[in-house]
Amino acid sequence: MTIKTFDSLDEAHGAFMDTTAIMKNLDLVISVDTSIVHLAGALGVQTWVLLPFVAEWRWLQNRTDCPWYPNTMRLFRQQKHGDWQSVIEKVCNKLKKIVVPPNLDKEQLLEVARTAIKKKKYTRALPYLYKTLKIDPNSIPAHADLANVLGKHNDYERALEHYDFVLSNTPTFIPALHNKAFALKSIGRTREAIELYEKILSQDPEYHEALYGIASAYLSVGDFEKGWFAYQWRMQQGKIWQKQLDMINPFYGKKIMLLAEFGLGDALQFIRYAKLFKQLGATVIVETHKPLTPLFSLCDYIDEVIPQGSKCPECDITIPLMSLPYVFKTSPKTIPTDIPYINASQTLVEQWREKLAHDKNFKIGICWQGTYQNQCEKNPLSRRAIPLEIFAPLMQLPGVSVYSLQKVDGTDQIDTLPKNCIIHDLGPDFDETNGQFMDTAAVMKNLDLIISVDTAPAHLAGALGIPVWVLLPTVADWRWLQNRTDSPWYPTMHLFRKNKDENWHSIMQQVVEKVQLQYLK
Repeated sequence: MTIKTFDSLDEAHGAFMDTTAIMKNLDLVISVDTSIVHLAGALGVQTWVLLPFVAEWRWLQNRTDCPWYPNTMRLFRQQKHGDWQSVIEKVCNKLKKIVVPPNLDKEQLLEVARTAIKKKKYTRALPYLYKTLKIDPNSIPAHADLANVLGKHNDYERALEHYDFVLSNTPTFIPALHNKAFALKSIGRTREAIELYEKILSQDPEYHEALYGIASAYLSVGDFEKGWFAYQWRMQQGKIWQKQLDMINPFYGKKIMLLAEFGLGDALQFIRYAKLFKQLGATVIVETHKPLTPLFSLCDYIDEVIPQGSKCPECDITIPLMSLPYVFKTSPKTIPTDIPYINASQTLVEQWREKLAHDKNFKIGICWQGTYQNQCEKNPLSRRAIPLEIFAPLMQLPGVSVYSLQKVDGTDQIDTLPKNCIIHDLGPDFDETNGQFMDTAAVMKNLDLIISVDTAPAHLAGALGIPVWVLLPTVADWRWLQNRTDSPWYPTMHLFRKNKDENWHSIMQQVVEKVQLQYLK
């Protein structure tokens, strides 16, 4: 191996100018923890960082990825003090897997790339695809595969270039149309995505992936009529619900089974519709996630709550919770907002009131991360996680006490906070003895404000009618619509949206200023 150096590096054009330009022409940067890795990460260049046994706080603990530079940075950590040899061995072994062997023709290169893709080893596929295109710049299969791999790396802007090349040669190729629509939606170009989904459905009206995609796209732009209709095709039951709704009160005297779907936040958001069935004279049974059964059992409009996986009684009608906006023909202006529609245990509310009675400060509960799996699967623009360190200015406000509502994932970050940042933990029995979300709901009733990323506690606070501020990424979930600071789902909610060119520090500064202006003046 030879090491190449550069004469007069960064001298003629200024510090970091040549370095930046060179990095943009490299396949990989490997460095110890210094400014170089931050520059490479900010440029979006693939970067491997060599970390000592006890690394700086910004790299967190026990992670090989970095939330500050998602998808472009990998961390190699010492397993014991001073042991750099094992770190370098790991780096060399990793390099062997991604360096393209010489003298392979384009068919062989593409075959290796596709084998890696089948094994979901997308990083390994990249250099083979790039070399294929270097040999044959017009290879449609290589452009298509590269676009898909870049999409897996959440590099949608570059993926679009390759999808466009494929579609310029095969304009009606549905998989490429769908993948391009998904990429457009993932970077917030929703109207363009809708046009492509419509083009797909004009060719194949039952192409399920496009039906799902266009449903969330319609909903995010506020077209609920088209959105909820398209969304029903996940169950292939849209016409059934419409027929039922055309009848005169088809639910009176009937036993209705409502099925929770997807995540906890979805169930918390859509359980409000159970009250409408009760008002129509139905007996309401809800099958939901086990963690929500104690909380939903407190709802007087639900007759029975059954944990998912349990044996369900015979019912007259079974409907998924997230089909109910379609059943009731919901528009942004007719969303049921009889708040609160979730209640906390009054006994627990009183117990927590006593425990917090000593604290006369303005009390804020925070949640900074959804499940680790969820935030890793999301693309960088729409991840639902913020490093806890970002909340530091909030913890340093005079007259403010900050309480952690975080569970499991993300709690390790508490130990990495600077000493002048205090966050109150609610103890090891929090939500353990009384059931999940039971203490959370009771504590929320004793706090002045909740600040959360887009996760279940945000929905719970909104359903309880408690002031809640939600910190949203650049491309937010469809339920928050677009370009709004309020939510028609929760009247007590305020949305802080991160623009593409903003960082979370600037968003937190807006939060701090709003707290000072609205509550501490």
